[in-house]
Order: sequence, then structure tokens, then C-alpha cells
Amino acid sequence: MRLPFFLLSVLALTTASVSCNAESKQPLESEVVSQPVASEQANACRGSSHIEQVQCLSLKLKEQDVALNQLYDRVIERLPENDESDLRKERHQLVSAQQAWLKYRDEHCAFVGAQEGGSNLWVTHFVSICVKEETDKRIEFLNSFVN
Repeated sequence: MRLPFFLLSVLALTTASVSCNAESKQPLESEVVSQPVASEQANACRGSSHIEQVQCLSLKLKEQDVALNQLYDRVIERLPENDESDLRKERHQLVSAQQAWLKYRDEHCAFVGAQEGGSNLWVTHFVSICVKEETDKRIEFLNSFVN
């Protein structure tokens, strides 16, 4: 349930490029946001530069990943290891479903990001927003099992 390797590596490269730019303390003209942010949820990540927005989204995704993992663990604990009346209610079914959902989310958001287009940084930005939105939906779904 961790963010896919490709997304983490892109975000790590973004962070590294910001630290190289930190000495100037002025955003490069190419970093200044010229495209609208695609989601209300990303509004909290409006910074003076595009790189700052991507960094903010990266932090939010890490926090969200922790919350998702904690919730997933709570749901798993509530499910029976074995249910003779219905195998679909067993833990392994949720494990399988979660793995499928993670694959769906990553592939779907990669597609969405590519369709939005732009530079690699913009694609990463749109992928991150999509991942955040899809994960919010999954958290809401999993919450229905603990409430």
C-alpha cells in the first residue's frame, strides 16, 4: 500500500531540484504556476512555485498513506480469518481486493496524469492529485467497515 516506486522517485527528484534552487530563494520563471490546480483538495497546496505545490502534495500523500494503512489494518482485524458461510467475507478477500485497487489506482492515475499533459512535473502534479482523490474515496469506503 505504499506509493508506487515511480511516483516516489519522481517526487524525490523534485525535492532534490528544489534544494539545489534553494540558494536563490526566488522561484524560476518556469516554476511559477501558470496552470490552474485541478482539484479543491490541492488548493491547500498552492505555493508560489509549481515545485512547492508538488512537494506539498507529496507530503499530503505520505500522510494519507499512513492513514490508509492504519485504517486497512483496523478493517483486517475485524474480518474473520475463516468464514465457513461465505469465503468472500474472509481477510484474504480484502487483501486481494486492496492489491487490485492499488494497481487500479496507480494505473488509472498514471493515465489521467498523462492525459492532462505538460512537462513531467505537471504530469506528476496531476497524478498526485488523482492519487489523493482516489485514496480519499478508498478511505471513505474502508471507513464504512469500522463505523
